[in-house]
Amino acid sequence: MGAAGRDFHNFNTIYKNDESFDVVAFTASQIPGIAGRKYPASLAGKLYPEGIPIEDENRLEKIIREKNINESVQGDRVDFCVEDKIVVECKAKKLVTKEDYISLQRYLQNSNKKLGIIVNFRNTYLRPKRIVRIEN
Repeated sequence: MGAAGRDFHNFNTIYKNDESFDVVAFTASQIPGIAGRKYPASLAGKLYPEGIPIEDENRLEKIIREKNINESVQGDRVDFCVEDKIVVECKAKKLVTKEDYISLQRYLQNSNKKLGIIVNFRNTYLRPKRIVRIEN
């Protein structure tokens, strides 16, 4: 799972007390400096008495292989999906970062969508950036 407010909320409302899931880590991409910490045991609940590690997102594939994980739940959700074909991500920040592009590309690959658009509403003029899914 990701490591941001919505991801922690999803964990607490969906996975925290569900024994059919085993959350092995959160991945850090949206909160600088959070990798290497733990989601506290006091918040994680009785199924996670040691807490849950927060790992750098770059380690995600390695974690999946090491722990033989068959399902990865990414907390990332898109802002809009038009006609179930075009993913639109809305931002309101000074600069759209490389991580924003990577996150949208990952979503496109995982959802099998071909086209995404990032729109930054903080700029004076809208300059949508088109992102086409990279085939592996």
